[in-house]
Parts: sequence; structure tokens; C-alpha cells
Amino acid sequence: MSSKLDLDRSPEADDKAISLASDCVLMAAVTPKVQFVKDLKEGEEVETTFSVKFKKPIRKYARGFMFELRLSDRSGEITAKYWGQKEEEAVRKVYGSFNANDIVHVKGLASTYRDAPEISISPENKGDNEGRAKLHRLDGFRRCQR
Repeated sequence: MSSKLDLDRSPEADDKAISLASDCVLMAAVTPKVQFVKDLKEGEEVETTFSVKFKKPIRKYARGFMFELRLSDRSGEITAKYWGQKEEEAVRKVYGSFNANDIVHVKGLASTYRDAPEISISPENKGDNEGRAKLHRLDGFRRCQR
């Protein structure tokens, strides 16, 4: 963001900036975050929101298809792995439902792999009414500009 004063900016641009700032404040007020990367413990159920730093391409593994992504919050970053089943199209649907810089809701299990913490997200994980883990973009939420 530029700190230079823009005298040619229209009132509509100012209204849009105020609206964006209001949306970001509202987002923070409506969805208080109680789980943070730095506090996750192995074996703990994770259900919270994160910002997506990046995602890696889908690849095949022994039981189906999976992909990795990097998630972050104000306390740090963590790798997450989505372990899909043999239906590649279903994994592609989840993969295509969000992009880098989106805010996503994640429901999974904190684990450790090669001494590094990560979140395992698997449709086979038990934990909600449908017995399915979750990974989806939060519609209407956008990354706040600083």
C-alpha cells in the first residue's frame, strides 16, 4: 500500500476502501480464532481457519490421490496434507475450490512427520456429523490488506 496522498482518487474509490476495511474488521469480529499453529499438539483435532500460502499439485499415492498445501496464521506456518481416496475427480474438486491467499476452514488432525508438525486432512477422518474432514474456502471472506 502506498502512503503517498492520491488527490485524483474518486469518492467511489474511498467508499470501496472503507468497505473493504469494514469487511476485514467484521471478519475478525465474527470468527474469533482459538487454535493457532504454534499451539497445535500431535493427535489434537484441528478445526479453524487459515490463510493459504501455496498448494502443490495433486499426486497419486498408495490409496488414491493427495496434495500438500502450506497454511498460516499470525503465529506461524504449517504444512497440511489432503489425503483423498481413489476418486481423482473428487480430490480435484476440493483442490480447485481455493487458491493461494484464500482463507480456508480446515478440519483435520495435527500430526508429526519427520519431526515437523503438519495437519492431516482425510475424508476418512471421523470427527463431524458426516464423518468427514473438511477443507474449503470461506465464501465472502477475502484477505485483508495491511
